[in-house]
Amino acid sequence: LIVRVLCPVDKIGRVIGKGGSSIKSVRQTTGARVEVDDTKDDRDECLITVTSSESPDDLKSIAVEAVLLLQGKINDEDDDT
Repeated sequence: LIVRVLCPVDKIGRVIGKGGSSIKSVRQTTGARVEVDDTKDDRDECLITVTSSESPDDLKSIAVEAVLLLQGKINDEDDDT
């Protein structure tokens, strides 16, 4: 399963974290492969690609779990969002 998420450029630092610590934590917690395209080529958003192997027998989706964790990082400190 591949899920792509758009993240505002001004919030991608929250996703990556200092020294990559936040994104590393999401990878370790979920087991999903998470890649960030943060090239700032005159764009308003960065592309985050989450990839995982899924099975119908899984109790929860690894990719969806990773996306929810990423969403929490993106929305961190945004009480009105």
